[in-house]
Amino acid sequence: MVMARRPTPIATRPIRWSKQIYWKMTMRQMHQTPKRIRLTAAATLCCGHLLAASIPEPDTYILERTVGYRLGNPPRRVEWKAPEPIQTNLVVYSAVTPACDPTLMQRVADHFQVLGPIKQFTDREAFGFGYLIEERDPTNRMVLRDVAYIATSGAFRYGTADRGERWDLKNHKPLVRGVPGKAEAQAMAIGLLPLLGISTNDLHYQPDGSLLSWFGEEAVSYNDRVTKERKRVVIQRSVSFCQRIPLGGTPSSVGDGGQVRFTFVSEGKVTGIEWFFRKLEVAGQAKPKSRQDIIKDIKAGRFWTWHQKIPGSLTVTHCELTYPQGNSGTYQRYVWPFYMVTGTAQEGRVVTLFVPAKWRG
Repeated sequence: MVMARRPTPIATRPIRWSKQIYWKMTMRQMHQTPKRIRLTAAATLCCGHLLAASIPEPDTYILERTVGYRLGNPPRRVEWKAPEPIQTNLVVYSAVTPACDPTLMQRVADHFQVLGPIKQFTDREAFGFGYLIEERDPTNRMVLRDVAYIATSGAFRYGTADRGERWDLKNHKPLVRGVPGKAEAQAMAIGLLPLLGISTNDLHYQPDGSLLSWFGEEAVSYNDRVTKERKRVVIQRSVSFCQRIPLGGTPSSVGDGGQVRFTFVSEGKVTGIEWFFRKLEVAGQAKPKSRQDIIKDIKAGRFWTWHQKIPGSLTVTHCELTYPQGNSGTYQRYVWPFYMVTGTAQEGRVVTLFVPAKWRG
């Protein structure tokens, strides 16, 4: 039995697309953001471009949503056993959230046979708005499937009420068939990329030539009445890919930032697509740091991390250039370069630190 998803308390109304609608949507997005951000964004639109010297450094709001927090007790001893830090192609990117594309929404809706007009919705509890095509159960008005663009963040999604929960009442076990394995899920997801208007050229590849991807799953456990054993069955599997950085570097994401995720259930059914790629364009140049610079920064506590505590002695084993992105709920006008430093403590504990590149001077 598939459990239907209760609808989010939102108000919807049909819309007819026009230049006026796009302008209204843009203005509403501007009014949803803080005043200081609106003024800066307006200046950017008027000037058309930014000089490198005018690009502001990330403030605490951005840093704590992309690279973590600064700690008060940095390592006293740092030993370097990694290749030299990258010295070329360090840039600062301007980051623009995707605009609403009604053609994309309709194409995805047609592919999954979601019938209905594009409507504007307002979520008063989350102070958000956007556009969606939804299919409801005519008997109880619960949302069965929808295609949505969240205008206040720029995120796109396709979702269903099917979480893969099926139960064989007679044999008292999950009625699950054909949930794809990792390799199959990846291949199926790659096959769906053209539906979104992207390809593998838009995704990040690892140094060995393979796509950077990771997997998630949901499972249920039950007591097998025949074998008397406790068993576990996967009912849902997802695969995620990262957005390619135009001039090279490793992506680093929080939440859905710079990611696309596909979720599958029984019979290989697509039950979810979540997509949030910022448009990255070169806005300025940054300068590299040497290993001595990075070691000095680490000892002085000029780094950010998601760890709550850093060991007093650290051996750096890996250092790579990365461009961290916050999730779709983070208003991020720029993506700055950092050195992502991986180190180990004497007890074998592994930690990751983010050391900023030279953004100025």
